[in-house]
Amino acid sequence: MPAVADAGFRAAAVDLRGYNESDRPSRVADYRLRTLVDDIDGFLDALGGGPVHLVAHDWGADTRGFTRRSNRNGSSR
Repeated sequence: MPAVADAGFRAAAVDLRGYNESDRPSRVADYRLRTLVDDIDGFLDALGGGPVHLVAHDWGADTRGFTRRSNRNGSSR
């Protein structure tokens, strides 16, 4: 991430709900793909809603595709 920042970008590493030290909701419904996508969209909105390069892995990679397509202003690549 320092290399990304050194290249002039803002970088953030975020855990999806239930991973690492993030919240761990008890209901299975709280882990549905649509809910995870909404989490990511909310995070991107909180960053200011500008263009993003979203890099993801594991479950994050599954949500990335839906997030990119559902992004309200089409600013994700």
